[in-house]
Amino acid sequence: METLPSRLPRRLLLATALLPAACATTPEPPGVVQLVTDFTYLNRLRLDVAEVLIEDRLPPPPANDRGTRTVPTMPDLLHAVARDRLLAEGTSGRAVALLQAAEIIETRVRTQGALFTAEVDRRLDGRMKLRVDLLDAEGQPAGFTEAEVRRSQTVLDNVDANGLQRMTQTLAKQLVDALNVELEFQARRTLGPALVTGPRATTQPVQQEDLTTTPAPGRTPPAPGATAPGTPPGSPPTMGTLQVPRR
Repeated sequence: METLPSRLPRRLLLATALLPAACATTPEPPGVVQLVTDFTYLNRLRLDVAEVLIEDRLPPPPANDRGTRTVPTMPDLLHAVARDRLLAEGTSGRAVALLQAAEIIETRVRTQGALFTAEVDRRLDGRMKLRVDLLDAEGQPAGFTEAEVRRSQTVLDNVDANGLQRMTQTLAKQLVDALNVELEFQARRTLGPALVTGPRATTQPVQQEDLTTTPAPGRTPPAPGATAPGTPPGSPPTMGTLQVPRR
């Protein structure tokens, strides 16, 4: 018969063996979902210009800019908006899309050091800005529009690195969605006749229809130069006209 002390090591050994298995079943934190970079499903801003150019005017990112760590990065999202939303449908002139801001700045916030409650530990301030300049055929300014959006998010001190990255991704999506709305609103408000709203002007080919009829079986077609029945003498023949005999 085993005594109680002799059973303890076995139980301890069993608990130790089960510990890795329990750790292995712990779910991993959800990964970061990549944001959409194709905005061609939205309304295209059809500009009366021959071409659209995209120019990067973004300043160098500071060390606390988390916009360079989103998937895709904030600059790439801004470039995709300009690429997919602006469409050239004119014959002269050009539009220049200036990428001016695409950032999410992380700022530390001083806390009171509470023991049992989570407090705000940092703040994320996001900003996106896009300007579109129109130039005529001689390169002279012909109009412009600007779209700028800002969003902020506070982060509690109990959020880990994975949670912070997910919050940054969510903020990036809010910014790019808001920019798409703002860009269309500002363009329709300020560009006026520079926006093409109707169908594209295209030259339609002239359609021709042959109205020459085939004579019924057993009937002889009229000789060249002959007039149709009922036509006054001396009247020129009418080509391509279908005449129905009177009953």
